Amino acid sequence: MPNGRPGDHPLTDTFVHGQRVFPEEIDRLLRKLAAIAPKALRNKTGERCWELADTELEQILYSVLPGPGYKPENVPKLAALLRERIAAALEA
Repeated sequence: MPNGRPGDHPLTDTFVHGQRVFPEEIDRLLRKLAAIAPKALRNKTGERCWELADTELEQILYSVLPGPGYKPENVPKLAALLRERIAAALEA
């Protein structure tokens, strides 16, 4: 069960512990999205980072982390999705 320590969750590692666990472009876009639309990275109950309400984002997010499930072809897909979320947040 996650307890907020480094290594528990990639978004907690990124935003709470300041670690870089995602590819550079994804990290930059996630931080930008969090800065302009913090609720975009919260879950259905409003807590930060676990089980995102945005299921499309959540489904692809984990596939760009280093490890056995890494799919390099998903990095540009996730970058495009994050850019869409950022644009929508800026229009709101």
